[in-house]
Amino acid sequence: SQQFERLTKNAKSLGAATIFTAPQVSGLQLAYSKLGFRPEEIINTTKATLALAQATDSDLARSAEVAGGTLRAFNLQAINTSRVTDVMAKSFSNSALDLEKFAESIKFVGPNAKQSNVSLERTSAMLSVLADNMVSGSQAGTGLRRIFNEIAKKGLPVQEGLRKLAAEGLSL
Repeated sequence: SQQFERLTKNAKSLGAATIFTAPQVSGLQLAYSKLGFRPEEIINTTKATLALAQATDSDLARSAEVAGGTLRAFNLQAINTSRVTDVMAKSFSNSALDLEKFAESIKFVGPNAKQSNVSLERTSAMLSVLADNMVSGSQAGTGLRRIFNEIAKKGLPVQEGLRKLAAEGLSL
């Protein structure tokens, strides 16, 4: 009951301080709970996710699904949600990438990027460049995943492999 009270207080507070109502914030919290987030994690993710939804004019549940999935793909803690949503919002405002293209791409490349020690920021930047060149969604995610895997097969760290490709004139 203490956790529920904290969630209720959080929803009311954010409902009063944002363009969203307390019931809408509660719906966002429910979306995160369906993704397996614990109450403390939900409180740590809610404000940043509201900002993402507002910035992208997206559905709250979908924003939670994409932000939460990205956190999980990169093995990040819920307290990093602001970082994740800031990276996403910046990528979306500076390229042809949007929430749906990002979501479709990141589900294919996110876990491999994490395993290859490629940051969320760098992965998002690569997806942005690809989207600007009309390569997006599953095609971009699968392509980047394949590049990461091929570089790893050669026994190189992905960052080094990407630098070598760039030196040869093949860069994102």
